[in-house]
Amino acid sequence: MQNPSQVLTKSQLLDLVSEDTPDCTESSLKVHISNLRRKLRQASGKDYIEAVWGIGFKLKEE
Repeated sequence: MQNPSQVLTKSQLLDLVSEDTPDCTESSLKVHISNLRRKLRQASGKDYIEAVWGIGFKLKEE
């Protein structure tokens, strides 16, 4: 994984997603992140995405 400790703000993620989905909101972003976390956990048994309270998300370092 590249830059595992880099925090991506919710705003940065929304900017990246909004290129394809202009009506994406912070609420829908949280739902997508939650679904992605669940699927990764089911497939690997590990939590790869960590929430950084009030800021955004980052990949967990192993």
